[in-house]
Amino acid sequence: MFAFDLISYDVIVYIAKQSREPIDVYNLLLSLKRFTKEQLYHELETHFGIYVYNEINDIPRNTKSVIIEEGITKIKNDAFCDYNHLSYVYIPDSVTIIGDTAFYG
Repeated sequence: MFAFDLISYDVIVYIAKQSREPIDVYNLLLSLKRFTKEQLYHELETHFGIYVYNEINDIPRNTKSVIIEEGITKIKNDAFCDYNHLSYVYIPDSVTIIGDTAFYG
């Protein structure tokens, strides 16, 4: 599975807006076609400070942006408890349950 299949257009536009340099969304889409899932996650973390939540990875508490991985159906209680710097969270349609204290704090 390639990165192009993993994230929505809304997320791609957000990524382009977060870039330190102007990014053409069309060119960003083209470049994503060559990334695997792991490569995409690394690029997002390294170049944009955006982390992908998949119930396994450890996301630093000072993170400002999080993308919930497509296919995740539940955001657990306390998943982002006390993430005081969090300003953007992309939640895909696959998420049907959000724990009461998922974003507490």
